[in-house]
Amino acid sequence: QASLGQRCAAAERPHRPATLRNPRQALCTCARSAMSDADSVVEDRKGSLPDGIPLIAPRSALVLHFEDDNGSPGLEIESWVLEHFEYFGSLLSGGFREARHGEARLPCRRAVFETFLCLARGRCRPATIDLPMRMEVLRFADMVSASESVQQLADSIRTDYLIDGDGARDSAVAVLCELADLLTPAPSQTTTASSPVQHTPGAQLAPVTPSPAAVWLVAAAAVTPAPLASSNTTASHFGSTAAASQVGTTAANETNDPLMELREASLEALPPWTRQRFAEKPQLWRLELEDVLDVYGAEASPRAESSWLALHAAKRLSQDILPFASADSEAVEKLCQEHPAMVRTRVVSLWIRELPFSKGVSGFGGTEYQIQVALSPGWGGGWVLGVGGQGLCALRKVVLEIEGRSGCERHELEFTGLMEHTSGRQEDAVLGFASGVQRTPLPFSAKLTILEYPLHLAVQTYVGLNFNTMAMLCQGFEFGPMDLACVMDLWLQSDCLRRVPEAEISEVVRRTLRFVKLRWAPVVRVSFVVCMHSCWMQAGHAWWHRSLIRSCLELEVWRGPADGEPGAGTFRSYITQIIQHALAPYPEVFLTALQGFVEGLPRITLAALEAFFKQPTSVSDPVAIVARHYLHLLQAEQAALGSTAGAKEGAGCPRNGRSISVASLMELLEGFRRLVGPPLERSDPRTAVLAFLALVALCDLRYQRRLCAENLAALLSLDRLPPDSPQARFWAGCFFTLLEFSSTLSQGGPALTDGGDGEGEQAP
Repeated sequence: QASLGQRCAAAERPHRPATLRNPRQALCTCARSAMSDADSVVEDRKGSLPDGIPLIAPRSALVLHFEDDNGSPGLEIESWVLEHFEYFGSLLSGGFREARHGEARLPCRRAVFETFLCLARGRCRPATIDLPMRMEVLRFADMVSASESVQQLADSIRTDYLIDGDGARDSAVAVLCELADLLTPAPSQTTTASSPVQHTPGAQLAPVTPSPAAVWLVAAAAVTPAPLASSNTTASHFGSTAAASQVGTTAANETNDPLMELREASLEALPPWTRQRFAEKPQLWRLELEDVLDVYGAEASPRAESSWLALHAAKRLSQDILPFASADSEAVEKLCQEHPAMVRTRVVSLWIRELPFSKGVSGFGGTEYQIQVALSPGWGGGWVLGVGGQGLCALRKVVLEIEGRSGCERHELEFTGLMEHTSGRQEDAVLGFASGVQRTPLPFSAKLTILEYPLHLAVQTYVGLNFNTMAMLCQGFEFGPMDLACVMDLWLQSDCLRRVPEAEISEVVRRTLRFVKLRWAPVVRVSFVVCMHSCWMQAGHAWWHRSLIRSCLELEVWRGPADGEPGAGTFRSYITQIIQHALAPYPEVFLTALQGFVEGLPRITLAALEAFFKQPTSVSDPVAIVARHYLHLLQAEQAALGSTAGAKEGAGCPRNGRSISVASLMELLEGFRRLVGPPLERSDPRTAVLAFLALVALCDLRYQRRLCAENLAALLSLDRLPPDSPQARFWAGCFFTLLEFSSTLSQGGPALTDGGDGEGEQAP
């Protein structure tokens, strides 16, 4: 209850508008003023009431309701709370609008109020409370003007979260964001503060050469941040202690303000770039989507702290980062409806008169997208449109609308991996999307809609920099093809892959395979095989080649486009990379892995060969003649086994003189070795593989699979072939045919064993 002298002093004090930041605290401030005026009116009129009309006595108990009550009964507070905190006494007197008849509703959760009481009584320490709850209790303590609790909580947050440790920068962003209305400096602190340092307009990257991509997550860059606002200016906090809320507070008192000290500690814990931006733009503290994306778009880079800041903004939209693994999920569609600013849309009008056509479009973060229209390489004619950009980008969807006689045709482009450039140079290829073959005649007009998802790029930057850990933890990510390509690209740019032992790398590669879907285009699947094995320095290990074989088998890379089909050139370029960087330098290691693969195949029978291969009919191809001869021998052996009474298939060999001996098998294998080279390469890959597998089936009848696998050493006699030569394509075709046949033998596929290489590693 205000005295008459205090009211007179308040009336004589010049009016000064306050900076209202929190509506709840503004309501409390207005309610306090209304309560004081009502009390003074009661005092003035108390003596003028007639003797027969008594005053209504206030209730002696206060019942509180909370935001999460959901119809549950209120909480009656104890008397000591009314004695220690004036705020609750004012509620009981009915001066506040939210208090009626001894009941009031507080703008907080019940758990927050109960935690506040435990701290006020000394029954618990702040260290036993997590950071989110601590910030909620701090906000409530500031609202009820509990200065001791505010000091205690602010000190504990600074000590436990903002001084040392790897999580200090993340905690600082959380504190500044959640308590922005309490910690944001007054406008005079940001507009009148002058900095002696001259800064380049716009966002700036750290002026250091980008080291490994994870450095900015571990250590701060050497940047001189902009000077923070002086602590001698006025602090404007709602509902805080009386000393902090008065306009004429002295500088000495302000330095003791716990909220100001918490603000300075939070800014000090930030990386230099973020500290500079937060000092220049306090509106960023709330991590509003538009503000963060404007800063992120000025320097979208996986090595920039702006992506780290955008990651925090994404966490405010969804506590789980799984929805940001793909732009096609239902969760992302719901988020985009609630927050349309998540998606940046760019519409490009096209007027195409001649082919090939090329046009550049600027995208988010300064990314330059290339739009290309070229003739389809197939015999059916038509043209194909592609959109892509080099390196990491926020591009996730592209929609093409073609204006025709029958109306507008809408086509959503599909991700194709690394697209061929119209110039034919591999170094000019881009990562992006392509349409199907279109046959709209020239000239024609079209509209291209490019959809960018910057928050997806920020989250996937974090996943890519920590992909070794993410893959080991088996996170439930459902990546889209473009999303996974960005993650893999960043993973390979960083040094994460090279800082772990070889055995762990094979485990990461194995777990990565489950993110790739078989419904994706073959060119996309083989691009991920190359991407996951492009650490060529590891190609000297046997596990690397076993992982390569398993990856090709599980992702069914043999389904690649044939010559003349779209993407055939890109597919060949991927195979060329593997041959050039892995198979050619380490042929013995690859051969060892291939021998182990052949030995691990299930038993090969005549029925399996006849079901997969078509018997060759050529009378001039020596390989076809040899293949038919092997098949006739196999048929004779199978017939002899079937005619033996009581003999089970594979249980033994008949002794009627028609059984093939081990010596005969060695002669057949020696004859096949003589075909390795130009005779085989002039034939068809399927015919060559059929001849070899028929020999394997004959060896299985005498339990001599290892003998057949060892004869693969004849492949070492081949001269070093050019990576993209017809001979190299022939042997790649043989390898793919062998993989395709092995996939039909059993659903589980062949086991990849170590093969006794002595390294003690488990097969990936």
